[in-house]
Parts: sequence; structure tokens; C-alpha cells
Amino acid sequence: NYGRKILLYLISLIVILGGYELFRLSYFQDILPNTFYAKGLQSVENGSLWLKPHHLAKGIFGPAGVGGLLGLGTLSNWHWRKGHWNHQLKVLTVLTTIGALQFILMPYDHLDWYRYATLFIAAGIWLSLLSLDLLIQKVPFLTDRKVLTASLLTVGTTIYLFFSFNLSLERSKAPVVPLQDIMDRAELVKEIAERDDIQQPTVLTPDAGGFLLTEGITVYALPGLCNKKLALTYGKDQGAFEHYIFEELQPDIITLHGLWTEESGLLENKQFQTSYQLAYSQPESKLLIYVRN
Repeated sequence: NYGRKILLYLISLIVILGGYELFRLSYFQDILPNTFYAKGLQSVENGSLWLKPHHLAKGIFGPAGVGGLLGLGTLSNWHWRKGHWNHQLKVLTVLTTIGALQFILMPYDHLDWYRYATLFIAAGIWLSLLSLDLLIQKVPFLTDRKVLTASLLTVGTTIYLFFSFNLSLERSKAPVVPLQDIMDRAELVKEIAERDDIQQPTVLTPDAGGFLLTEGITVYALPGLCNKKLALTYGKDQGAFEHYIFEELQPDIITLHGLWTEESGLLENKQFQTSYQLAYSQPESKLLIYVRN
């Protein structure tokens, strides 16, 4: 009966995942997502692999970091040796482990442990709370001294919430461009294309998502999230990157802003300087829109 359930699960998984990969092969001629190339391969040389356990630990335990993770491991081992290992702890341990492996194997991401680590953080916090609750139930010293136990939990929770609040506040100040602003820029690009009589305009932009919601524009994502060639050359091979843009893609319009203006290096390219002219600029957002001559 158990084997039959596993077989049914595997058949369902193969049908869904297999269908998705067949679509990728037929449409993109590749089984890996474009973000795999855009984010770059995991590199041990830059130390990111060794930073990941630190990020994971902070995602659950805040300022306690790796110390909290080691404490959870010790507590889990104690529960296992004492025979306290119930079904809930087993399931949460499996989910936490899967989440950790998923995060460690994914390419390093500038948003640290929030992106790709959701499963680990959610399951890990739940596992930590249940393990702690079980510890309080099983250790007479903690059970008899309810005031001391409650005080320690309150202090720990307060520190954690303070850390989480400060981190959320820090993230809220990050320069994230609202989706509506991107869509407004896409409409502006359409107006510029109509003004210059450009039929079916193509645009190279770092803000592909908002542009893709606007009809009548062919969009190329500057960092390569939707284009493998751009992803393989952006920030890695400037010559090949610029050759592909100016010799093969030849976008009608290029938009740049903020760090993308400097990182792309396009403004220093001689072919760009002779082939494109500035059509619009917005000083407050540092937005630049160029049109091909």
C-alpha cells in the first residue's frame, strides 16, 4: 500500500515536471531556467557557499545566528536520544533539511536569506518552537520554575522581534522601483516609438517585468532573466555582451537607470554613442531612454 502511494506520487510528479521540461525544450531549447544563467553558477571561490549557513541561521535565530542553529541541532539530538521524537518533529526536520539544501544549492543571491530560503525559515522556526515546547514539558527544572521559563522566553522573543523589525525597516528603505512606475515607463516608451514612427518597437531594459505587461512592445531583459545569451555575457564578457546587443538584437530603444547605467557599461561603447541618441531623461529617478538613429 505504501509502495503504491509512492508510485502514484512519482507518476504525478513526472507528468507535471516532465511536461514543463518538454515545454522548455521546445520553446527555449534548454531544460534549465534563464535565471540559472542570469544569477550565475554557485562559486566557492567568492566565499558565498560558506556564508549561506550564516544567512540561514540569522533567518531563524536573528542575532543568535549560528549559535542558535547549533543549539537547535543539540536539542534535536537530545530529543531523539530520549525518545521524544514524535511525528511532528520528524516531518518538520525533513522540511527544514530540504529547505536548507535547496538554499545552499541555489546560486548566491544579493537578497541574502529571504529569497529561496522561505521553506527553511518557516519550517525551521516551527521546528524550533515545538522542540523548545517539548523541552519545557520534559525537563522538571523548567516545568517547576514557570516564572523563570516565561521570563527567558519573553526576553528571547523581544530580542528576536527587535531584530526582525530593524531588518524589515532596513529592507523597506531599499531602492525598489514600484511596478506601476515600470508600467508607466513602458507607456512612455510606446509614446516615444509612435513619435519616431517605430513600428513594433523592441526595447532593452532592466525592468522586463513591468514592460511585459504592456502590449505592443518586444522586450529584452538587460541582465538576461529572459535571454540566455545576455545572462551568459552580462558582467562576464563585455565584448560579447555588447556585440550581441548591437549586432544581433539591435533594440530600437534602450532604457537605463540607477546602477544599471554604470554596470552595463553601454554608455562608454562607441557603437552605442554613434547609433543611439538620448530621447528622454528624468533626473529624480536617473531614468535615461535612448532611441536608435
